[in-house]
Amino acid sequence: MNDKSLNTIATFIAGRLDQANNLYLREELKLAIKYYRALLFKRDFDKRGNLGLFAQHFIVELERVAETDCNTLIVGNCKLSKTKVKIPFPVRKNGGPIFQYVGDKLFTGSYQEQYPETLNVSLFDRFIGNKIKYYYNDGYIYVYGNKYLKSIAVRDAWENPSDLLPLCLNSTNCFADDEPFPVPMDMLQTIITSIISGEFSIKIPNDQETTISNVTT
Repeated sequence: MNDKSLNTIATFIAGRLDQANNLYLREELKLAIKYYRALLFKRDFDKRGNLGLFAQHFIVELERVAETDCNTLIVGNCKLSKTKVKIPFPVRKNGGPIFQYVGDKLFTGSYQEQYPETLNVSLFDRFIGNKIKYYYNDGYIYVYGNKYLKSIAVRDAWENPSDLLPLCLNSTNCFADDEPFPVPMDMLQTIITSIISGEFSIKIPNDQETTISNVTT
C-alpha cells in the first residue's frame, strides 16, 4: 500500500524534472497524477469489476424535492428527495450502475438505479415497482420511494478523491494532499513513469531508479 502523499509524489516527479521548486509545475503534476490514477482504476474495474479496496464511502443527508418539481417527473404522490450537497463523479465504468453502492446507511441494502426519464415507468414494473430507486443528475443523487429517508450511504472509487473532503467530515477514509494518496504502489510506479516519459517525453534509462519508495513523506 502506498504511504506517500500527493504533495510528496508531485515534488518527487518535479525533482526528476529538475524543477523541484516550481510550485506551478507541482500543481499541474497533481492533476496529472489524479488523471492517470482514474484511468488505471477504470481499466482495472473494467477487467475485474471491483475496486473495493480503494473505494471510499460516506453518509450524506437528503432533503425533500418540492411538489411542483417532483410532479414534472412522477405522476401522483411525490416521494422524491435529493442529496443536500453535490456528489462528485466516480471512476467511469463500462456498463452497470454509476455508483458501486447507493443505499441505506448501514450498507445492508442498495437501491435500484434508474434514469430520470424512466423513473415514472419503473413504478409499474412488477419486480422493482415498490423498491426504492435513485438517479444521478446535475451532480445530485435523487431518491424515490420513501419520503421519510433522512440520509443515504454512497460508496465508490472516485476520479478526484480530494473532492470528497466536504462530504467526509468525521470520517477516516478521506484524504488531503499532505496525507497518503489512495493508489497501490504498482499503479503509482506506472503513473510516475507515464508522466515523466509520456507527458514530458523524457526517456528513462533502464538503470535509472524511478521509485519513490525511499522518499520520506
